[in-house]
Amino acid sequence: MTRPQLYGLGALLIGISLVSQSLFCFRVLPSVSWEARFFGGNALLLAGLLLIALSQLRGGRRPRSS
Repeated sequence: MTRPQLYGLGALLIGISLVSQSLFCFRVLPSVSWEARFFGGNALLLAGLLLIALSQLRGGRRPRSS
């Protein structure tokens, strides 16, 4: 892993998405329309996955040590 901060932020977004969906399901939070839950949850989930994928990319070129 080349960027642990991005990975952590991505994991946090995925966790927030899953916890918020379960809180809406068990009616702990005030109910909103299913479209808002669906699109909001999916947006957070996909943003988290994108950040995790970006964290795996290698950064710029590093000089070789001889």
